[in-house]
Amino acid sequence: MPGPQTAEEALAWAKDAISNGKHWFSGHCETRFRQRGITHRDARNAIMNASQCAAYAGTPQNGGTCWRIEGPSLDATSITVGVETYLDVAKRIIVITVF
Repeated sequence: MPGPQTAEEALAWAKDAISNGKHWFSGHCETRFRQRGITHRDARNAIMNASQCAAYAGTPQNGGTCWRIEGPSLDATSITVGVETYLDVAKRIIVITVF
């Protein structure tokens, strides 16, 4: 299974991965965080308290599916993070970027 096929499944998958420490942040994402003044905690909060999730045409690096997840940062500013949801031995996500 490459990853979830619906936004509802993807959001549940992403929340599970955040809750269980099954996530990581790409180098590209780290650069975008510094440029935009966003922290790992902001991205985690946006995912856990998301208001929207939609597929996007990113290029999966792990055979998964790509999603845009919008939610609040810790200071309640709306941010959108791009993630890839994928399966290896567990449901995982890579936080790829901040839009």
